[in-house]
This record gives sequence, structure tokens and C-alpha cells, in this order.
Amino acid sequence: MTFSARAPFDVTLTTNPDEFATVPIAYNWTGVSGSCRWGGSGSDGELRLRLRAIRAGRPLVEITGAVPSRAEACGEIPSNVVFDLYAENHDGQGPIAPDVFWATAGGSIRGQGTGTLSLECGGCGAPPSATYDVRALWGRNINFTPRTPRAGRLVRLTENVVLLEKSSRDTVWTEVNSANVTAKCDVYYARSRRDVRNTTVRGRWRTPHQIRGPGGDGEVICGPWRIPESARGSWLGVTPRMTYRGKTVTPVRGRGFIRVKLLR
Repeated sequence: MTFSARAPFDVTLTTNPDEFATVPIAYNWTGVSGSCRWGGSGSDGELRLRLRAIRAGRPLVEITGAVPSRAEACGEIPSNVVFDLYAENHDGQGPIAPDVFWATAGGSIRGQGTGTLSLECGGCGAPPSATYDVRALWGRNINFTPRTPRAGRLVRLTENVVLLEKSSRDTVWTEVNSANVTAKCDVYYARSRRDVRNTTVRGRWRTPHQIRGPGGDGEVICGPWRIPESARGSWLGVTPRMTYRGKTVTPVRGRGFIRVKLLR
């Protein structure tokens, strides 16, 4: 099937779930399946837009649409050409690739493909003066290397963490995939509530993209650092700290904090 359409529009939308805009589409399309051919052209197609959210200063737009069929093919009446997509994390410029589906009423002629839509969004980006909230989801996977820390030896802590941000204009949280994150770990050795020694070790942040691509967890790595011989028999506690956009986040109510007994 070949399909082309144009639907220029200039609409204002909010994230009200009941608000949408409908604009007409001028189109031309032709479908072929073996010896069966059909198609049509016109200006009575329909494009429907709904703004679901603002994420990282970019619109999350739901776009649906359809154009009517114009001809019978091999004794069957083709259904509308339809497309449905979410233009997620779109930066306001360039193409969007929707899925396009078509089928006859009887279902013996059908197909699918991809197309291109363009969306230009004004005023979607966060202003320079925007404020940001930052939060973290800690402790999905916490590991020492070596697995059992011992006094007098080097040790490294690795912890998976999801770091999220939301600007004053955003309506949803966005996962941070920026390398501009600093990290460190507060370390203490305790024999009792009164006998506690504290230190800080350097850390680094690995973005979700560096680990497995967008949509995964990030990772904080602290150390390696050497555990003092004198800490043998005490408790080793580690609290990671992440700083992004001037905001520092630490584990809340113990989640993401780890404590182990150093063997004698």
C-alpha cells in the first residue's frame, strides 16, 4: 500500500484528559494485493491529537487518525486506513513514525507498515528559570566486590538505582540518563552506638544507557577502598549519595542502605 497525507494544524492543548483536537487530513492512497487494487483520495480524513503529559520539557502526544476507503476490491470493501501512536519524548521537531494498518471487512486482504508524521510544538520546553525535583529509587540490586568484605582488604560497592527528575513544567517524572551526576558513599564502622568511625569514599555514576540502554536502571559505584584492619569484628555501613541539578538524594527509611558484619 502507498499512502500520503497532509494535515497542517496549529492547536493549543493542555493535559486535561478530556481535551483533544481534531483536524482534517488531505490524503491519497492505493492498496494492492495480487490482482486486487483499490484506493482513493480526498480531504475528509481525520487526525485526532491529545496531549497526555509533558516529560523533560517535551510533549507526550497521542495521535490517532483514519481516512475512508474509496473502492471495492475483489468483492470486498476495504476498511479505513488507521494509525495510532504515542509521540513520546518528542523534542518538538522532526518526524514521528506511526504504524499504519489496513484490512478488508472480511479480513482476507490486510497489511501494515510505518509512515512519517511531523510535529512542531511551541512552548513545550522548560523555561531557563525552571526548578527541578529529583528523587531516587534505591536498592534493587546491592553487591560488594568481593562478596564478603573483610578487614584489611579492598572492597567496592555497586548498587542499582533509578534516578528521576521533574521540572516545574513537567507533569510526569523522567528517568535521568545524564552523565552529569556525582556520587559518593558515606561509610562507617561501628562496634557500639558510641564507638563509631565515619569516612567518605569516592563514587561514580553509570547511566542506564551505559549499562543496557534507555529504560533500565542506572548504577552507583563506590570505591574501591581499603577497610582498616582495626575494623575487624565491627559493623560496616554504607550510604550512597547522588547529586544532580544541585539536589542530593540519599536512601529513605533504610532502603538502599546496606550494613554487614566484618568477620573476626
